[in-house]
Amino acid sequence: MTKPNIERMAKRVHARRHGGHSAAYRWLRENHERIKQILATDGPTWPIMAEVVLAEGITGARGQVMTDHALRRMWKRVCRDVEIAEAEKRTGIPARKRRQQVPATWQPERADSSSGRSVAPIDPEESSLVGLRRIMAERSGR
Repeated sequence: MTKPNIERMAKRVHARRHGGHSAAYRWLRENHERIKQILATDGPTWPIMAEVVLAEGITGARGQVMTDHALRRMWKRVCRDVEIAEAEKRTGIPARKRRQQVPATWQPERADSSSGRSVAPIDPEESSLVGLRRIMAERSGR
């Protein structure tokens, strides 16, 4: 690859770093420290920030124009995500555990007669209520 192609690829990979998020989210995340400083010194100026975002052509997830309210809500999510990422870096422990995938071959364990419960199969011809009453009667000893 030539140097310009590598740079172009690096930009695309960097842009997908927060894949699944809107351009506005990525912009807020990339400028997090500077925006945090502005908010700390000048206070919340969400209408002005919304104007700047609009002027830059930065949009929400579905291309919608970012309002001051939407931008403020997104900022809270960005701050939460940045805090989580920093905590993961400090401790090395992931804050969010990934769900474990259930193996495709997994089957629930079947009850056996050693548990003392009757495992009478329900006839598919029976209505569910009739089958339930029959099982309850067997278990109660009537």
